[in-house]
Order: sequence, then structure tokens, then C-alpha cells
Amino acid sequence: MAVRFYVILYLLVVLLWCTPGLLGRRHARYSPAILDNSLHEDLPEEDDDDAGGCPNCHESDELTALRIEFVKNQILQKLRLKEPPNVSRSSLPRPILEGIIGSRMPFDESENSLNRHVREDYYGKITQKIIFLDEEHRFCGRDAQCFSFQIPSDLHVDEVEQAHLWLYKHSDPMDAHNQTFVVSEMAHWDPARKFPKRSPLAIHETSVGEGWVRVGLRWVTRRWVEYQSWRHVLHVACKTCASGSVAATAPRQPFIVVDVSSHGGGRRVRRNINCSAGVTDCCRERLYVDFKDIEWDDWIIYPRGYHAYFCRGSCASVATIAQGSHHNYVIRKFMMRNQQQSRTLKMTPCCTATEFSSLQLFYLDSNDTATQKVLPNMIVEGCGCM
Repeated sequence: MAVRFYVILYLLVVLLWCTPGLLGRRHARYSPAILDNSLHEDLPEEDDDDAGGCPNCHESDELTALRIEFVKNQILQKLRLKEPPNVSRSSLPRPILEGIIGSRMPFDESENSLNRHVREDYYGKITQKIIFLDEEHRFCGRDAQCFSFQIPSDLHVDEVEQAHLWLYKHSDPMDAHNQTFVVSEMAHWDPARKFPKRSPLAIHETSVGEGWVRVGLRWVTRRWVEYQSWRHVLHVACKTCASGSVAATAPRQPFIVVDVSSHGGGRRVRRNINCSAGVTDCCRERLYVDFKDIEWDDWIIYPRGYHAYFCRGSCASVATIAQGSHHNYVIRKFMMRNQQQSRTLKMTPCCTATEFSSLQLFYLDSNDTATQKVLPNMIVEGCGCM
């Protein structure tokens, strides 16, 4: 019922925009289309407009700036943010910067290859969390290292698919043979926290001389989330190393990657005609949002930008087809509920977005965690006249 309500509401907005008489001519023509979720350009068909029936086909810097501002607002809303996060992390571990961690699929910015998943949710869906660990000196001796961290409270146990601890191992004289790491959780025997204890979590053997080592922590992470146990200290010891240790500071500090399942299916959207020289009919125009240009590259890790697109063009040559579309059928059926009003209304099709795909965004939400979310309906994939 909720989905049907929003569909009807969207169609009514399109109807108001495209119907002379309901909106004044000045409002219908000059209201910035960027205010619409579809990023479309409203083009009422009027006889005294420019030749070709496409008065707004010529882009202006002001309209482009408005569209980009709209995209910025949409991103913040879908991330449930009022403003960009205030982060001060100057460097990140190399696997994150190179995209080894943040995406479980190959990343291709030019084609928005991650953004093919269509969802009904308005807000972004978490697909991955990265938790940065800070070195803790209170509980560890010389033969080990301890790291504190906090599990984000927006994780749910049923959605935790995988969890791995990433450690950067320094070289060691005993690296000719495999090295064995033991990862334990620091706790206390008593409520007063005077008698510490260690609970082993994982034993991991590696042949890596110097580089990143990944240790599985899925079951214990699920347990932490299930029992809402958020703050923890890990004890990391290499039992076979002569003097080796793991890096503790950026950009090689340890971190935990939690992969979160994304329930719900998707479908590949149908592409529509793209705008090009000489095309005046309804088409999809390019709009690239560069996160560096809008000064968001300090908290958005990747993509560096993405193609949002928008719709523009004339519906003069496809008006008869649009009149027979399902969307126009629904609008006409709604109008017939008030027959007296429907006699005075004239439906004029507008070029608007008809299909969308999602944007997969990997960003720093604080100095301690990074999150990957799928933001629905952020990329215009198809345009049509309605």
C-alpha cells in the first residue's frame, strides 16, 4: 500500500507540472525541475515557444548547479545526515584506498557498474562496515599488542555475513616458516574489572612475510551484535615470531571489515536513448557529479564521482504514444473521479525519468568507522513522456 501511495503521489506531481490551468504558466515553465526526484526537465508544449518544441534544451550553468545541489541533498537524506560528516582522518589503509575492501564487485566509475540494483527503500542500505582499531597499552605486555574498538549499533545479527580482522604484519627473522597469530578478546573475571582474562577468538597461520593478513571473526562478531556488546579490546600475539609485530598506526593500522547482506532482489533496468547533437525528443542527458569539485572527497572514499543523468527534450513527436502509456491511464482514471474538473484539464506530456538505478557509496561516517551503503534511485536510467 505504501509503494502504491508514493506512485500515485509522484504521478500527481507530474500531472500538476504538465497540466495548464492547474499551475500558472510562469510557475510551470520556470520551476526548477531539480526539485523533482527524477531530475527531469519540465517542458510544457506551447505554441509560442522556441522552434522544435524544446524551449529548455539549452543547458545553463545555473540549472547544472541546481541539479548538483539536488543530488547532494538526496545523498545526505538517504544517508540520514543533515550535513557532511566532520572527519579528520588523514590517511586510510591501502586495501581500502585501492578498493580491495570497499567493494565486493569490480568497480568501474565510468559506467556506474555497482549501481544496477533497484530497491524500493528510500534510505540507503548498509552493505559493509569498516571499524578502525586503536592501539591500547593498558592490558598488553611486550609479547603482544592490544587494540580497542567499538561495534556500530546499527548492525543486526541476521545481516552479518562475514567479518575479518585485517592486520599489517612486519617482517620477522623467522618468516622462512609459516607464522601463527593468536587473536583473543580481553575481558575481566570480576565486575570491578580488576582481574583481566583472555578469551581466544582465532588462531591463524600465514605465509606472509610482510603485508596484510586477514583473520576471520564472523562468529564472534555475530555474537557481539546479537548481545549488543559494543566495546571490545583485542589481544594480538604472534606465537612463532622472533620479534615481529603488527603495525598500529595509519595508514597500516588494523581494521575490521563486516560484510552485511542486502536482502531483496533487483532487476537490470532498461536503457533509453541518450541525448546527442540534433536530438530534440525526450532523451537522457549526461550529468556528472564530481565529489572533489563539491569538496566531499574528504569523507567519500569512492566512487570519486558518478553519472547521475537527467531527462530533457520535447514530447511533441511521442505524445500519442504517451497517451496510451500505463502512467497516463492511471492519471486519466484519477481525473475521471471528478468529471466536472476533468473537462477543463488538458494533459500535456512531460519528459521525465521513468527508471532508476542505485548508487553504491563508500564513505567515512566518523573517525572510527567507514560504511558502504546502496542508495536507491540515484541514477536516471530511462526517460519517457508522461
